[in-house]
Amino acid sequence: MPKPNRPLRPCAHVGCAALVRPPERYCPAHRWMEEQREAHRQRYYDQHLRNREAKAFYNSQEWQRLRQYVLNRDKHLCVLCLAEKKITPAEHVDHIVPISQDWSRRLDPENCRSLCAVCHNRVRAEQARG
Repeated sequence: MPKPNRPLRPCAHVGCAALVRPPERYCPAHRWMEEQREAHRQRYYDQHLRNREAKAFYNSQEWQRLRQYVLNRDKHLCVLCLAEKKITPAEHVDHIVPISQDWSRRLDPENCRSLCAVCHNRVRAEQARG
């Protein structure tokens, strides 16, 4: 049975009364502005806030090989969801002990696990809280 259409809501751009259907947030006239704002935010983060050494590591061939190895080892499934008897495709490879805490374990496969986006975000939020 098809899902009923979600109700329309106003464009998220201040002052715009155009209606959009969720999950869209912006009308076509303002979507590009939001994309530009997000690109600018990401550039600022990369240039001023992100750890350059960590960024270089995550762009390295060593990490890409390890990442693929871990995904294959875990059969491209989220290990935390599997522990709860749920099958969810993994999108991320996570360092159990973050590289900011122990740089020497950055290439240790036993320090890595495959996670879905939801679990990865939850783990990162928990780590940020301490």
